[in-house]
Amino acid sequence: MFFFLFLTLLSTTDTFSSPRIDPRIPIYLNSPKHRQMIYKPGYTARKVFYPKLAPVTVRLKNAGDLAALQQLENEHLIISKRGDSVIRIGDIVALQIDNIGLKILKDSDFIKRIELDRPARYQPPTEVTAGLISTLSSRYSQMYEFRQLVSGEGMLLADLDSAVDPYQPAFFKADGGYFSWFDQNNDGVFSPGTDGIDLNNNQQLDEGEILDYIDARIYSYYGVVNFIGGESTGVGRFNLETDYLYLDINANGERDNYSALGLIEPGDSFGEPFFIVDDVNKNGILDPSEKIIKLGSSKIRAIFSSGKEFVRGVDLHEIQVDYDFSHATGVCGIAAGGQISSSIPTGIAPNTEIVVGNAYGETGYFQVLQWALSYEPQVVLHEYANNFGQFLDGSSNVEAAIDSSSSEGAVHVAAAGNHGGSFKGYKAQIQPGENRDISLFLPGGQTAPAYVEITLLWQDLDTIFDLNLQDADGNIYDMSSSSTQVEIVGDNIYYYVVLDQSARGTIMADIVIWRTDNNNNYISLPGGDYTLNVVHPDPEGNSVVLHGFCTDMDSGWAEGFRWEEDISEEHLVGFPGTADSAVTVAAYTGRDEPEIDYYGQTQGEIRDFSGRGHRIDGTPLIDVAAPANPLSASCMYCDEDSNYFGDLTVFGGTSGAAPHVAGGAVLIKELYPQENGWQIKSRIQQGALVDADVVEKFSLPVEDIWGWGKFRIYESIYGEMPPVASPPVVDSTSLVIQVGDTVEINLSASDEQTSSQNLLYRFDNDYDGVWDTEPESDSTFSFNAETEGVFVTKLQVIDEDGFVGEGLITVRVEEEPVNTDAGTDADVDSGNEELNSNDEGCSCNAASKSGRTLPLFMLIFAMLVIIRLWFCRSRICKT
Repeated sequence: MFFFLFLTLLSTTDTFSSPRIDPRIPIYLNSPKHRQMIYKPGYTARKVFYPKLAPVTVRLKNAGDLAALQQLENEHLIISKRGDSVIRIGDIVALQIDNIGLKILKDSDFIKRIELDRPARYQPPTEVTAGLISTLSSRYSQMYEFRQLVSGEGMLLADLDSAVDPYQPAFFKADGGYFSWFDQNNDGVFSPGTDGIDLNNNQQLDEGEILDYIDARIYSYYGVVNFIGGESTGVGRFNLETDYLYLDINANGERDNYSALGLIEPGDSFGEPFFIVDDVNKNGILDPSEKIIKLGSSKIRAIFSSGKEFVRGVDLHEIQVDYDFSHATGVCGIAAGGQISSSIPTGIAPNTEIVVGNAYGETGYFQVLQWALSYEPQVVLHEYANNFGQFLDGSSNVEAAIDSSSSEGAVHVAAAGNHGGSFKGYKAQIQPGENRDISLFLPGGQTAPAYVEITLLWQDLDTIFDLNLQDADGNIYDMSSSSTQVEIVGDNIYYYVVLDQSARGTIMADIVIWRTDNNNNYISLPGGDYTLNVVHPDPEGNSVVLHGFCTDMDSGWAEGFRWEEDISEEHLVGFPGTADSAVTVAAYTGRDEPEIDYYGQTQGEIRDFSGRGHRIDGTPLIDVAAPANPLSASCMYCDEDSNYFGDLTVFGGTSGAAPHVAGGAVLIKELYPQENGWQIKSRIQQGALVDADVVEKFSLPVEDIWGWGKFRIYESIYGEMPPVASPPVVDSTSLVIQVGDTVEINLSASDEQTSSQNLLYRFDNDYDGVWDTEPESDSTFSFNAETEGVFVTKLQVIDEDGFVGEGLITVRVEEEPVNTDAGTDADVDSGNEELNSNDEGCSCNAASKSGRTLPLFMLIFAMLVIIRLWFCRSRICKT
């Protein structure tokens, strides 16, 4: 019945006369032993349970048809729900069906398309770079507008990816409080393992109060990197530009999670608390007056992985991490990792929160997308690019859901994929009546991959090619009609064929081939030459452009199963970057230090592997290019190294480029919350930079390589080139005064672009991380010395271009009269006894006011001096 149905569908040019049914659904239902290869081709795990009912998505002709669909619900057709809510996006609904349910849907006149809801194929797209997409400091991805720092505060980013490691310090907020550090040996230098926090105020450090550091390792293709561009990465010493501090509560010299401490509740940082250094003067040293900031609550609101949700404040800390979490960990680190006050590599929108859906798990992509959208994120990042088994014309149910969500407000960012230079693309004109043999090659011989796939696409509903494939052992696979179940040929070689038609007039022939032994373990397919035979059945018909894509289990993005002729790179952008509303991102070289970039490409140059081309219907796909290969949070050894926290890795590919754009989109959306995904996409396009690097490559037009150019945040927000600007220069100030004195300081700061009267000042009076004043032009700082002690105020100066400079004002109040001249804070410390009170580098004018009279003994002493001088002048005193 199904064979007849699909031939009927493909023989008509009336696309909407009846529901379009994904042929994988009956194959899945009819072949329970092989559901893994239908649901998730190329996935190597063999012991995975797949349900009897097929997970599908149904596109309704109208969103109002949901009530009619609900009337059909029975044991053969079950509408998927999360809690009491139907899993739906716009007019697309998730269901579970068997063959009877499939027939019910087929006979319903309000159904447009039924598709198998599969997870993403596990082939994920693979500091300095932040500065390449904006005029912001590469340390701080923040902008100043409407008197607020734009850093993603109050925003939400959804990443559809692998699962993410919630234990990484990059994913905790700097909201645990500010702390002065205690100088145990009173040498004015912070010494990890010796100095710490005097939590009980007993003027000494007890067990559990010592601060130590995690000696972060930086991994690249070459392993641990000790030098980058000739500069040390700080391995073997505390380097506040890479290393997190932690409170060694159990004094064992390692940073422990809450479970290792024997705790039931996770607490701040999910264990021994992490700290960052508030390096106010950016000198790379924890100075005496500078504080450390405790990391507290998680940025990660929730993780969804293989049907289970882990929620912050409930059970987020219970998720078990392993190496498979590495991809999303790196991605989220680029988009939203780190903390603004820290010098450690910081994401583009470091104050945004995150939800992460595991698109590579056992839940279909649509359901993961709907889960993410249920949290109402402003930006959704799709870290998944697939050229196989897809129409690549923007017509799928998932792409329709993306477009619907974009209209509602969300910005969808997608990686283009990394198939450039991989010989995975084919394109040729098939003439009427032509019989053509096309050569492919599967490398490996006796160690060849155990799985291959070929997808053919063309756009001519009047032409259905006769197709067959011959492998290196001579086995023949007929591809002229859809399978209704898995077939077997030769020695335990299995395959199925999908012949399908999209709503936009694309015909797809897709064949999946794999081999197992009698114990269902993968074994190699015949390696060597393969031949695809294509016959145009109508000598009087039209010439047809045939697009082909091939892949295998082992090669990923690199060369592997490949075309040997008519190789094309015109359509190497993967789904869902083919969606109409997606912001699709190519990759260029972000860092070219030899320790980081083993490709040998120059900074700014398009990556040779970057996905490229246009959609098969001619629609442009690449929107912008962004830098790849930054340093980001790592989970490479999270399942075998108990002290991996804070490790960094070079994170490349369009996977490394896309989160730059996603983080930037968060900042843009923060300033323009009323604009929807389509409008933000237009802003990103219009703001792109075209420079000398933006050129053709491999004979493709510039727009097929770069889109509109290099992604730029400032231009996307303001529609103009950024000013040439630098942060204000702010000197820290220190002074010593007496109890009862009031001091007024007229602060000054210098800025190359902004005149002093146009600078704005604000103060954090008790240096607790909360600004006590709004930015204003008044630079006067007043302090009333009521009690003795050391008091530190943080100062921030903002120029007209939104750049920020910071400094500290340290006031020591003593009982005895002292010199009230102001000076630098070089030797000022809340835990040290000495203070430099000279006036060098003060950048302030201070006036001290006292309400006291001079003490009596000072008056008597002064009178005695005057009498002695009088006697000397009268020659009465002796010389």
